[in-house]
Amino acid sequence: MASSPTGWLARFQTAEERKTKQPGRLVPVTRWDENGLALIVDEAAGRLVPAREFDHFVALVPGDRPVVAALPAAGWRAVYAQDDGQPDYVEDLVGWAVHDNGYATPIMADPELMIGEPLTTPSPVNAVRLLPPEPGSHAHPVNPGPPVN
Repeated sequence: MASSPTGWLARFQTAEERKTKQPGRLVPVTRWDENGLALIVDEAAGRLVPAREFDHFVALVPGDRPVVAALPAAGWRAVYAQDDGQPDYVEDLVGWAVHDNGYATPIMADPELMIGEPLTTPSPVNAVRLLPPEPGSHAHPVNPGPPVN
């Protein structure tokens, strides 16, 4: 999903896209005007315009928060379930994307493309759980601090 400085995206979808169940497109909401309207960039006009003034505007949807930092994830792993009864497999995390609201998203490595890909949904497809570094490894788990009551 796209990110936005406000945390919100304007969703646009044509009648044909709705009929064929295509997602349409998402545009970052840049800011809110004094009346609380979501403003997006009108590239042709070179200015901010309320999202609802564009054709095919459907709704505002939450987006990913902007990433403000990245942390290494040495030793952390993700366990994935396989379809059709295949055994689970484990992938190493390459880092954590830290968002402006303080939440972190695990970043997986794609061994074929040699790039990191954030797991951007709360329940990634086939993801079972995250595993911290094993005791005795040189990697150190993140200490979340004491529980909050």
